Amino acid sequence: MEVNLSENLKNYKKNLTNVLFEQLVRLILSFLYTIALTKQIGLENYGQLSLVLSVTVLFSVLIHQGMEMVCIKKLVEQQEDADLILSTAVVMQLIGALLSIVVIQLFVHFMSYDNSYLYLISSSTALIGAATCIKYEYHAKVQGYVISRINTINYIIFLFVKLVVIQYSSNIGYLLVVDFIAMTFLVFMYIRKSKFKIFQVLKKANYNIAITITKSSRYVAYSSVALLVFTKVDQLIISKYLGLTENGLYAFTASIVAASYFIPTVVSTTFYPRLINASKNNELLNSEMQKQLSFISLMSIFIVSISIGGYPFFIDIVMGVEYEGTKVLFSIMMLAFIPISLGVVSNKWYFVKKMEKLLLRRTIGGAVIAVTFSLLTVEEYGVNGVAFAFLVSHLYSGVLANLFSKGTRQIFLMQIKSLYFSGIFSVKRV
Repeated sequence: MEVNLSENLKNYKKNLTNVLFEQLVRLILSFLYTIALTKQIGLENYGQLSLVLSVTVLFSVLIHQGMEMVCIKKLVEQQEDADLILSTAVVMQLIGALLSIVVIQLFVHFMSYDNSYLYLISSSTALIGAATCIKYEYHAKVQGYVISRINTINYIIFLFVKLVVIQYSSNIGYLLVVDFIAMTFLVFMYIRKSKFKIFQVLKKANYNIAITITKSSRYVAYSSVALLVFTKVDQLIISKYLGLTENGLYAFTASIVAASYFIPTVVSTTFYPRLINASKNNELLNSEMQKQLSFISLMSIFIVSISIGGYPFFIDIVMGVEYEGTKVLFSIMMLAFIPISLGVVSNKWYFVKKMEKLLLRRTIGGAVIAVTFSLLTVEEYGVNGVAFAFLVSHLYSGVLANLFSKGTRQIFLMQIKSLYFSGIFSVKRV
């Protein structure tokens, strides 16, 4: 069968350009908001807020269950069943969200965390957010820019609301309430734009589709658990051993670093349908994957170089002496952006190749390294030790783990080759 991936290339470029631009606007605003927030409420309160959000995200796998890629793939292949697939996904995520509220409260009680109501508000926001999975249809149609535009408008509106709130109170509970309202408004906008009949999901949800999604996404879900462990457990460890103020410093730095994480996510999600369409031809699939890896390598290396060079000036001019200790911390964490980017983009290749088990093994290895190194280094080296664990774990899970399996050695070679930006300017026709 002849496949021509250049045919709809303009759609992909339009989608990618629009989404990247709108995400860039959000990045700048988020950057400015983080500065204002930490200065206004203080590092200890910021550390508390970050801990609450980390715990909520840690158990979010119970909500999304690794189903995003499965649902997008099904929507690409079975467009006529879009209502059934989306309704089923919404019901599954609502059930998962209710379960996560219970699990989070049990975890908070077990860990003896203060202010348990904060965790309840945050997890309730995730319950409302379960309905946002209707966005999968837009990604399947290469119209992610529609969702990105709605997200950006919603983000800007409620960002200014938060800025007003922190002028009058440093109580982070108010910020979490604003997040809840913002998520409710976002879901309303999604429904209004898509004309999705949210109140008919129980009627349209299909048991057989739910079983199919669960079976197809189980390894991705397991991988998500492991991924969340080694991306969020660091703040739990820092809070326990070093206190909320140190966690505030770490969380502030991590938020600046994470501001650029949307780039590999947008690239991989935008071009995922291209990988699906190319999957019937192995040569074409590898060529497409090589271009995506080379593109993200170019972007990530550029971003890392600029960021590490400019961060010390930002601290000296804007933040002051209190944040002096984050300079080394930032450099260590920012270096991880390169393997993170390569890992995020290559994840789609795993999925198309039906290698979810290997993806799970890779992610579990990263989680073990992150937790082990963090516990070994946190007391002697503080937040820098935890940051080093963060770097090593992502280097392993994103790149090096591919070397140790025959089935993934090919993607490892493509990742290394991408550092030379190989194939980035070619368009393959088969």
